[in-house]
Amino acid sequence: MTLRTPVLCLAIAASLHAQTTTTGLQPSTLRRSGDIIQAILPAAAFTSQLIERDWHNLGRFALSVGVASATTFSLKRVVAKTRPDALDRHSFPSGHAMFSFSGASFLATQYGPKIGLPAFAAASFVGFTRVHTDRHFSDDVIAGAGIGMISNWLFASPNSEGGPYHAQFEFAAVYPYRFNSRTPTLPGVEFLPGAENRNRSATARVKLEWNGEGPHQFGVYWAPLEIQGSTNAATGVRPLDYHELGIRYRYALIDTEKLTFRGGLALAGRETRISGAPLTKTLTDREVTPLLSAQAEWRFREKFAILAESDAIKWTNGQHSATPMGALRWRPQPHWNVDIGYRCFFRKRESDNLVSNIRFGYVLLAIGREF
Repeated sequence: MTLRTPVLCLAIAASLHAQTTTTGLQPSTLRRSGDIIQAILPAAAFTSQLIERDWHNLGRFALSVGVASATTFSLKRVVAKTRPDALDRHSFPSGHAMFSFSGASFLATQYGPKIGLPAFAAASFVGFTRVHTDRHFSDDVIAGAGIGMISNWLFASPNSEGGPYHAQFEFAAVYPYRFNSRTPTLPGVEFLPGAENRNRSATARVKLEWNGEGPHQFGVYWAPLEIQGSTNAATGVRPLDYHELGIRYRYALIDTEKLTFRGGLALAGRETRISGAPLTKTLTDREVTPLLSAQAEWRFREKFAILAESDAIKWTNGQHSATPMGALRWRPQPHWNVDIGYRCFFRKRESDNLVSNIRFGYVLLAIGREF
């Protein structure tokens, strides 16, 4: 396994948001194309091993897809997240993304970039079709892709010796406990989280970090989120879509056997989209925000650590943003990590298009691997 798999995953995930604004494509054609390609990719992975008569790899890939499928379709039932088109409650995670990225990740592992690049491009297209045709939110696709790739890393990939790169998928159950948003163009109208959303919503995010031998750490991340609910004027399905794509630099101020503390800066590009009655068109607010960034890890046992981090800023006019997180980290193997914790999100934003004060928290499970 090389770096190309997590890099491609992050690039693909980030491109999905930009692609959702594409116009002029027929939803029925896109949906059929995605349905076909999500079956072709794992079928190509199976067929390649049949042709080579590599029964060991074939069995490992079958186990990988089986575990990923069981995980995905169990979560669909448990989470019961409403789709963007509101046709059912099986939005999270995306099964199409899971199958596509399972196949693409296996092909990239076995045959390198000449096969892996086209395979990931095809998987990216499948994810795009699911978002563009309103069958999934962007974080549903990230979750499906993450489940497929993590299962492939675990069961179907060669053993990794680790390296300076760290890729991680984060899965979470969301609990919004304050959500006051309004637009100056519609005085008196507020966008509110639905009672359904307070109990049944989920999201996912992905990040890639580089940790060299020195004190420097560089990272990129993508964190979409939607708040389903209504307005105080009419009901709606998805009043708020939030996307954050950021880059981050941290410097190790303390780095001992037991404790590491890093401080630095982050730059986040954010887009908030509000839709639903009584709006006649989607309202969009964009910003680029600098953030102070910090991370601390205390390794109190050989395989266990306490992790805390946050990106935050507060302006003199009262606007602010912070994403503190605390987690218990378990390293089942030297180059793997499993984090269980809680992340909060605080944001007060005022612009010509949007005035919002949003607070939510979520229980998270993050799985990462070094390359």
